Amino acid sequence: MAANPASGALESSGATPTPAVATIAPPVGELLKYRATVSKAGISMDAGTAEFQTSLDGDGRVVLTANARGEKFGYELAMTLRSVLANGGKRPELYHYLQEGSEYREKKLIFSERGIEYWRLKHCNGAQCSDATHEVSKTRWVGAVIPWGSHEVHCTDKHCGDTQHLVWRLRSRILRDEPCFDMLSAVYAARALIESPDAAEPGRPREIAVINDHDLWRVKLLVKGEETCTVGAGTFNAIEVALEPTPTGDGKVREEFRGLFGLHGTIRIWVDRESKRPILVKGTLPFGPMDLNATAELIEIGAVEPSIAQTGAHGSEHKEKP
Repeated sequence: MAANPASGALESSGATPTPAVATIAPPVGELLKYRATVSKAGISMDAGTAEFQTSLDGDGRVVLTANARGEKFGYELAMTLRSVLANGGKRPELYHYLQEGSEYREKKLIFSERGIEYWRLKHCNGAQCSDATHEVSKTRWVGAVIPWGSHEVHCTDKHCGDTQHLVWRLRSRILRDEPCFDMLSAVYAARALIESPDAAEPGRPREIAVINDHDLWRVKLLVKGEETCTVGAGTFNAIEVALEPTPTGDGKVREEFRGLFGLHGTIRIWVDRESKRPILVKGTLPFGPMDLNATAELIEIGAVEPSIAQTGAHGSEHKEKP
């Protein structure tokens, strides 16, 4: 089922095709660092850096983490994505998204055997919220012109900027018993599915199901060819893969497909033939009224302590309310 974002009512979602099943088994302790650039009309500039790492939490579950930092044209971005894998790596259990900087956004996907819930951290519904910590001081007026002390009222300003006034709200639910991946775990699932061009049935597309907030997409992985590719981390024999998204069900989606860090539309990835590590990523990044050409290249391959992840059951500890 999917929820109407205006009313919160749940409605049935369309049928979805069976995707290729991938078991995510990334090397625990892997650290990959990328440098991002954007370009337009032949002008290129740095956009920031990103790090991907794999580790284990206290329960022995594999945790995928991506951190991105950047600043351009006065817009600051600090983003952390985390996906906790369950069932031996066959599906994610929890996906948590946190964006800070010029804008604050926090959301999560909770996966189960029967479906996915999409939660968003939003300002409380003042008229229905009884949390006293959300009260703010407001001037009391006499005759609308004379200030006469103050009194406490429940905050109703959805743009107040106080994160303590935010609560987790269920935005949609999709019933599904087939494997499905969030944006971060989908990267590692794709690594497990990518085949070299000289494999049996060359060019045969593989497909995974990816959830992007409210919407469910079929993403085809189509091998385009193989070439030698030089990036900051070295020279690699690389396989070029196109990721082609198609909406499921009736094709009606609330938003355009967005990959990791806001890349839109068809995304091209070059992966190392041997390790299947992504070494180069190209896509389109909307910025105001224009589309920029975005590129991320691998600049360093390292290692982290395998057991460092700290994961809560539902991401942020803010209370869940209507």
